[in-house]
Amino acid sequence: MSGQTMTEKIIARASGQDSVRPGDEIWAVADRIIMNDTTGPRRIAGLIDELGGVRDRDRIVLASDHFVPPANIRQAEILKTTREWAQSQKLEHYFEYQGVLHNLILQESLVVPGMLLVGADSHTVTAGAMGAVAVAVGSTELATVIATGEIWLRVPQGILIHLTGQLSPWVEMRDVTMHLLGKYKADLCIIHSTVPVGTTAKIPGAVHSPVLGDLASMEMDIRSYVKWVGGKKGPVAEAKAVLVDSGLNVKTVPRAEITEALKLLCFPVGSRLTFLQIFPG
Repeated sequence: MSGQTMTEKIIARASGQDSVRPGDEIWAVADRIIMNDTTGPRRIAGLIDELGGVRDRDRIVLASDHFVPPANIRQAEILKTTREWAQSQKLEHYFEYQGVLHNLILQESLVVPGMLLVGADSHTVTAGAMGAVAVAVGSTELATVIATGEIWLRVPQGILIHLTGQLSPWVEMRDVTMHLLGKYKADLCIIHSTVPVGTTAKIPGAVHSPVLGDLASMEMDIRSYVKWVGGKKGPVAEAKAVLVDSGLNVKTVPRAEITEALKLLCFPVGSRLTFLQIFPG
């Protein structure tokens, strides 16, 4: 496995291969699956059942950390739903009033070097501090990981960055990280997209979050929902052309902020899928 980054080695091991390279598309087994009271059972318990149920409960970590203590009846109901689901699944790793999920998995040694961890929360990547590959996904995709034990991944391109000198007073590595993320951000990003396989690969520089799962209505939904595209004029025009050519119903807006607002206004009530393209700019 010489010549690979640590990330590539971990993904290769999880996918049962000797080696992988950037751009490879693979299925990998998740060593650890994490979620909390806001991204977990209240959103996806029903979908998990539809997909065949929990595949391996020992790999799951569930923590109630957003709504503790509950500020109202609705939040109390969410905690009750989360607790009852954990009990029904006989989860060993369920935490309530014990701390924040992303701290707990470190404190309780539930993530170790070399693991592939998948979680339904943007802070999932915190687990990378332990030398693990931590992948953040949406709740819908996490449901498929819980039910199948696997996740579809495109092996990422690594970037080697050499830092020299000393940090100025009051400047921490978090500040350096945020600066680098801003400098090397993707030119084009599609978030929570559901499109025909291979569509976004035709858009230069695109990064997307595919929705996985065998849902009977998915093909029909892909074709019927409007795909809202917003952001910089050039990339949006390129994206629209590709999406329209794929047979999709596409509308554009001048700014990504409008697309974010449309996400709140146009999300179909009761749907488990999000059909929106969001471009920063």
